[in-house]
Amino acid sequence: STEDVDECTQYENPSDCQLNSAQGCMWMSGECMTHNSETPHYIVVDDDAGYWFVTSIMTGYVLQYSILNNELIGKIKVGDQPALMAINKTQKRLYVSRMMQMAMPSMDMGSISNDIHSIEYSENGLTLSEKYSILSPNPHAIDFDGRYIYTVSNSSDQIVKIDTFDGTATYTP
Repeated sequence: STEDVDECTQYENPSDCQLNSAQGCMWMSGECMTHNSETPHYIVVDDDAGYWFVTSIMTGYVLQYSILNNELIGKIKVGDQPALMAINKTQKRLYVSRMMQMAMPSMDMGSISNDIHSIEYSENGLTLSEKYSILSPNPHAIDFDGRYIYTVSNSSDQIVKIDTFDGTATYTP
């Protein structure tokens, strides 16, 4: 809508534009504009529980669907370009990373967030359970081994190991 376009065009630099990506703003061709595509990015599946999950980069949502009928069960807004996910089937949790920074000829995109979200899932939908704010920017790659979340910051060349028991993070160049 014209109102949405006006909302995004007020931002004159990539940082301010990306801070408002949750409102659909995206820096392209040297200006901030509205991007209203849902842009699915990544999928994980819990066959045992009967769900599949997808990140929607441009809307800032993580969505939960039924494997049986592809019905939307729940969605939760985490903002600023959710990208990859790791799944903890035992505790029924998702760990969500961010879109990496990318500079292309006519478009700059990527999250400026340094948050990893932990989201619980059930038949009632999705609930934010924890947010890990790490010191490394752009936590993109993500994995989970039963206790630790591992993520890689491609912009600071670090591997980060987050202990899900106490929230502490270890940084390795």
